[in-house]
Amino acid sequence: MTNGKPDEPTPGNAEQSLTQASWLAGRFSWRSARLWSALILIGILATVLRLVHLDSDAYARLSWSTALLTDEGFYIHNARNVVLFGAARTDDFNNMLIMPTLHAVQVLVFRLFGVGAVQARMISVWSSLLTLPIFFAALRRAFDTRIALTGTLFLALDHANLLYSRLALMDTPASALMICSLYALVRGVQAPNLPGSEDQEQVSRVQNHALCWFFLCGAITGLAYATRGLTALVIPSLVFALWIGTQGATLRVRLRNLFAMACGLALVLVAFLIVWYLPHQSEIVRVNRYYITELLVPHSISRLGLNVARALFDYDRGTMPYLMRHTPVQIAFSILGMSWVIVTRAGSRHGVVTKDGALCNGASAIATVLAGWMTTYIAFLCFVSYAPSRYDVLFYPAMAGLSAFALFNSPRIAAEILERKLAMSVVGSFILALAGQVLRSRLQKIDIPGMTALFWSLTFAFWIGSSLNRRKPSGTRHQHAASEERPEIWLTGLLVWAVVNCYWTGDWILHLSYRQKAADHWLATNLPAGSTLIGAVAPGLCLNNRFRTVNVIVDLCNDGPIVEQFAPPRYIVILDGGAWREHWWDSAYPSLVTPERRIHTFHGMLRSFFDIGVYSVDLPGNPARRLYLRRDPKLPGE
Repeated sequence: MTNGKPDEPTPGNAEQSLTQASWLAGRFSWRSARLWSALILIGILATVLRLVHLDSDAYARLSWSTALLTDEGFYIHNARNVVLFGAARTDDFNNMLIMPTLHAVQVLVFRLFGVGAVQARMISVWSSLLTLPIFFAALRRAFDTRIALTGTLFLALDHANLLYSRLALMDTPASALMICSLYALVRGVQAPNLPGSEDQEQVSRVQNHALCWFFLCGAITGLAYATRGLTALVIPSLVFALWIGTQGATLRVRLRNLFAMACGLALVLVAFLIVWYLPHQSEIVRVNRYYITELLVPHSISRLGLNVARALFDYDRGTMPYLMRHTPVQIAFSILGMSWVIVTRAGSRHGVVTKDGALCNGASAIATVLAGWMTTYIAFLCFVSYAPSRYDVLFYPAMAGLSAFALFNSPRIAAEILERKLAMSVVGSFILALAGQVLRSRLQKIDIPGMTALFWSLTFAFWIGSSLNRRKPSGTRHQHAASEERPEIWLTGLLVWAVVNCYWTGDWILHLSYRQKAADHWLATNLPAGSTLIGAVAPGLCLNNRFRTVNVIVDLCNDGPIVEQFAPPRYIVILDGGAWREHWWDSAYPSLVTPERRIHTFHGMLRSFFDIGVYSVDLPGNPARRLYLRRDPKLPGE
C-alpha cells in the first residue's frame, strides 16, 4: 500500500494469486471428494448390512432377554390385527396404546406391502438409514467434519445399533425422531450466532428463524414421546442445552427460545392427550402401572442397590459391562466426555474448540445435550429392575456423537480432568474396572460385590497416588499439551473400534439362523386355517402366518380364563423346558399343558436352552396331532 492506496497488481502478483487460488480450489475439491466418498461408502455398508438376510433370527448374543424372540410380535400385534382381522383389538393386549404414531405407520406399511417380518423390520431399517445424513449434518454444524464423520460411522456401522436397527421394535423409530430433534436444536442454537447486523429487521429475522427451529425441536420430541414414552428422559437435557447454548443472548431472548420449544412440545402432547390418551385413559393407566410399578421401579432400597450394582458391574446383565464388551471405544470415550462436561461445565472455562482451534458456535450446548442425554439414560438403567440391552438404543446416537467428540478432543479433555484429582480417580478406576472385567476369562469372573470392591480400591489408589504427587502442572505446558494435535490417539481408537466391531459383526454373519422363520412356516403348514395361538411367545412365531395370536402376561393381559374366550382350533404356545418353562400354565390350565397334548417342540429357539412347546387344546381328533405323528418331530433345518 502506497500513500493509503492499494498497490497496483503486477503480472507476477496476479499469476501468483491465480496459482494460489487454483491450489486452494483443488485442495477443497479433493477434501470434498474424500468426504463424499467416505459418506457414500458408509451409506452403502450401512444399507447392505441392514438389509442382508433381513428375515433371519435376531442375533442371540445381542441380549440376555427373551424379548428378542417375543417383542417384535408384541409391537406389531394391533397393526397386524387391523389388516388380517379388520379390528385392532382382538384380546386384552394392545401395545398400540403406548406407541400410536408407530402403530399408524405399521398399519400403512402392512396395507401397502402385506403383513410380514420383513415389512415390519423395514420400518426400523429405513428410519435408521434416513436419519444418518441428519445426524451427520447436526454434528458437522455443532463441531467439525471429522467428528461428524466419525460419529456417523459409529451410529451407522457399530453392530450394537446396527443389529437392533434390523428388528421391528419401538426403539429405533423413536431414536430416529430424537436425532431429528437434535438437528433442530443445533440449528436453533446456531441461528443467533449467524453474522449479525445492527439492522433491527435483520436481527428480528434471525431470532424468528431460531424460534422456528426450537419450536420444531419441541414438536419432534413430542412425536418421539408418542412413539416411545422413555424418550421423555431426554427433555431436561434439551432444555438445559438450549439455555446454555444461547447464553450470549439477553434474558428475554433466552426465555422466548425456551417458550418456543415448550410450545412445540405442548402442541403435540395436547393433541396426543385429546386424540389418544383421554379416549383410552383407563387402559393406558393400567398398562403404565404394570410397566412402571411391576417391571421397572424397585420395591425396596436393597433392590435399588442391587440394580445399581448389577447395571455397573454384572457381567451377564449389566448395562456398562455389556457396552464395554460390545463397543469399548465408544463407551470409554463417552465416559470421558460425560465426565468432562460435568466437571468443567462443558468447557465453559475455555470454550469448546474445533480442529483449527476456533470457537465453534453451539458446540458447548451440543456437547452438553449429548452428555446429558446419555447420562440420564444410564442413570435410568441403573435404577430400574428390568434393563434389557434394547433400551440402550435410545442413547446410541448420543453415545456415537459424544464419543467422536471426546476422541478428537481427548488431549484437552484428559488434561482438564487430570486437574481434578477426585474426578480423575473415579473415571480412571471405573474404566479400568470395566476393561479388566471384559478381558478376564468368563470362567474366572468376579461377582458383583467383588467388582464393587475392585472399583473402590482402584479409586482410592488413584486418589492416594495423585495426592502424593504434589507437583502442579505448568500452565504453559498444560495448555500446550491440551491443544496438541494427537492423531495417534484417534487413529488407535478407530482401529480398536474397527477390530472389535468386525469381530461381533463377523460372529453375527457366521451364526445366521432362521429358526423363528422355520417355526412360523411349520405352524402355517401343520395347523388348521383359522387357528388361535395363545401364549407369550405365540406372537413372535406368527410374524408371517395368518393365525390369530393372544399374548398372555401375568398381571398385565389375558391372565384370566383366556382359553375359553376363543373358538377351536386353539393351541397353547409356551416356553417349555427346564427353568424357562412358564409355570403359570401349570397352575391355570394343568390339564392342557400335559405331555399328551404336546404336538410339537421347537428346540433351541434363540439359544440352545430355549425350547417352545405347542399344545393342542382341542384333542382328541385334532388334525395337527395326526399329522404330527406321521412326521419327523424335529424342526426343519435343526
